[in-house]
Amino acid sequence: MEEPNIIVERYDPALGVCVPASYFVPLKDGITVLQVLLYISETYDTTLAFRYGCRATKCGECAVDVNGRPRLACLTPAREGMTISPLKHLRPIRDIIVDRAPLDERISELRLYVKSSGERPLGALKVPESYERLIGCLECYGCVSSCPQFDWKKREFGGPYVFVRLAQLHLDPRDGEDRRAQARSLGIERCSSCSQCTCVKGIAIRRDAIGTLLGEGKA
Repeated sequence: MEEPNIIVERYDPALGVCVPASYFVPLKDGITVLQVLLYISETYDTTLAFRYGCRATKCGECAVDVNGRPRLACLTPAREGMTISPLKHLRPIRDIIVDRAPLDERISELRLYVKSSGERPLGALKVPESYERLIGCLECYGCVSSCPQFDWKKREFGGPYVFVRLAQLHLDPRDGEDRRAQARSLGIERCSSCSQCTCVKGIAIRRDAIGTLLGEGKA
């Protein structure tokens, strides 16, 4: 029998902890973490719970931690000895599925959508390059897994995803709200000397979102 080469940290709601489970998966060239999870489900345990959608890095549904770092399962190459876990700092539900609802509700409460200033800009909208980069966010919530300050149970700190959304609005010429003040009320000062949050799609959160809201640079 082949030696196990993959570990999945499966959250057991009855125990309230993640229980490591080991599997052997033949790692062919190009196989992704998502394909590994599908193989485990089809070969060993059909009850393995995980999310995925488009399989093409467009939806963000398959975000998980791989060796302790947030990754898109459909994009990340599988490696011998890797450990797949639920995203940190969000409430785990079962296996590697986390509860997105508290953060979804927080976004709804904060009303993070364009609020018109009442003025209609003439001509084509001009937005900075940082805005174009920020709107590439997949809403996968992987960034909160890498943030040492974020805790889904606490409301006083917005966290990197909220700050990305606020920076999008700040840079949108149609929006008339003071998004920097809103970010300050959500504790963005905690981020001034921290650069630990990462984006699975490569958005420079510290520079383009947090730096913008802190008033660094030109934006």
